[in-house]
Amino acid sequence: MEIDVRGLTLIGEGRHGKVYRLDEKLCVKLYKKKSYLQMEYEVLKSSARFPQFPRIYECTENYMIREFFEGPNLAEYIRLNGMSETLAKKILEIIDAFIELEYSRIDCRLPHIIVTKGENLKIIDPTRNRSKVCAYPRSLLKELNSLGCKHEFLHYTKAMRPEYYAKWQAAAMGV
Repeated sequence: MEIDVRGLTLIGEGRHGKVYRLDEKLCVKLYKKKSYLQMEYEVLKSSARFPQFPRIYECTENYMIREFFEGPNLAEYIRLNGMSETLAKKILEIIDAFIELEYSRIDCRLPHIIVTKGENLKIIDPTRNRSKVCAYPRSLLKELNSLGCKHEFLHYTKAMRPEYYAKWQAAAMGV
């Protein structure tokens, strides 16, 4: 089955495919390869109980219809609003979810996290969290560093999740 994207707004394009907005609550992702769709489907299916991940409404061999999140990505949001204790806590909750789900990669790039109303964080591309290995949030910390707020985030991490801070501090200093 194919989906006609003519007339739909393209909202994102990456290595795995293109995402179009269907309406205010739904989007459709068309995949370049079936293997990419299968990887992402498995990750989203396993994470369904966590509010940070999009809900799946339909999945075929070529596309997935899923929940759409309105808002800036986390990098854009931090550029405008900076880092806060609340924001750091919500980032750490994403890391908690990755660990609870036993993902081999506990990392996520800032452009793959959408900030919705109420400063809630939603992950839009968790595809490689099962297939790649990264024991600390390397990309996240690198991007926070480029935004000038890595140390502030680590300060909040030390206070809220000292066990994470202890594991990440040495690795993060080189980022």
